[in-house]
Amino acid sequence: MKRLCVLAVSVLLAACGSDDTGGGPGTGGSGGSGNSGAFGAFGGNAGAAAGGGFAGQAGSGGVGGGIGGGAGVGATGGVGGSGGGAAALITALGKSKWSGMQTRAGKQRVIQMEFDAGSLFWAEVRNPFGPARLRRMRVMQIASDGQTVDTTVTVPAGWPSDPDNGKKETYSIKVNPGSPRTLEITQGGNTETFQEGAWPAPTSGFTAIARVFATGGAMANAFCESNLVSLDRGVIWNFARGKSTEATLGEDIVAGAQLSQWKDPTNNNQYAITDVPGFSQNGGTLLSDQFNFIVLYLGTVTHSGGSFGLRELDDDVRDGIWAFLGSNVGSSSTSDAFLEVQGKATPDLTVDMPSAIFPAQDLKFEAMVLRCNKALQDIDIQLNQGSWKAVSSATTKPQIDNTLFPPAL
Repeated sequence: MKRLCVLAVSVLLAACGSDDTGGGPGTGGSGGSGNSGAFGAFGGNAGAAAGGGFAGQAGSGGVGGGIGGGAGVGATGGVGGSGGGAAALITALGKSKWSGMQTRAGKQRVIQMEFDAGSLFWAEVRNPFGPARLRRMRVMQIASDGQTVDTTVTVPAGWPSDPDNGKKETYSIKVNPGSPRTLEITQGGNTETFQEGAWPAPTSGFTAIARVFATGGAMANAFCESNLVSLDRGVIWNFARGKSTEATLGEDIVAGAQLSQWKDPTNNNQYAITDVPGFSQNGGTLLSDQFNFIVLYLGTVTHSGGSFGLRELDDDVRDGIWAFLGSNVGSSSTSDAFLEVQGKATPDLTVDMPSAIFPAQDLKFEAMVLRCNKALQDIDIQLNQGSWKAVSSATTKPQIDNTLFPPAL
């Protein structure tokens, strides 16, 4: 974030040096007029320090701000920064998160607003846990009325590019008291209301990552476009895990996805990523691919101890399924695969219904489901912890971390 701070200072240096009258005048004698806030970029608009008066309070976290005038007798030398109204909004926002369902491009999305108001950063996250997750960073300049906020979209180092980079927008922001507090953001006559607090993370299901591959590439040749016998598991597994040198044609992630049955609702070979359980929630994925994709599932299954088994219901698929458990999750060794069911003439790596003994634990779980371009044959993965049942009926938890879901602030 240090690089972003430098950017913000350069963006706001001139604008934030303007003088807004801060608080009321001091009662002391005359003090020398202070400098306007030359480095008040992160403190808001620098308040002029009137002789003996109070300069505007510097925004929390400000980098210096303008130095207020020397205090006269009984006066307070103020620190240049935002005017009184701006300082109040900075204080109210502080370092906070707000969330709610809002309409974006005609779809209901989870929107989470995050502020580091002292540094004048405002981040917006669409669908924090997917699908169609998107982060956007804005640098703010708060007017002295304590409501008008001018912003510039910026792209921090390491973030994906943003087509709106550099876009300038103006909003009205209001924080309402209460428990919890609410946040009103108005632009162009449209007001959105958010409740204080981050959007809750899913506590069941898995984290599912869909990756789309091109025809004619290494991934396609590893299975979908190879002969009736050959398959290259290493290429498939690396691509599914995001470790391939081959670029994806599209990628999306969602936490809380159930590993439930894949079944083509059209019966006409039109099964798409939008049909994969989890990818239609909260406005849905932006991907519409029907062929050539693989979905990786990550998380844990609560296991009470003893035998644990997996199977595909009828051990018959056209494409491929792979699963890894416990310490073997993420392994590239074929001997570590717990379950393989694939449609090539080559024998599967595993028996049809493999099982093993595990102690009581939240058992690490990884599965991959491949979709080529042939008509989908139903895929139904089941587990056995005493009896066979759908994976979706077990107690599961998605893998959620800062690598899969990078923070905004």
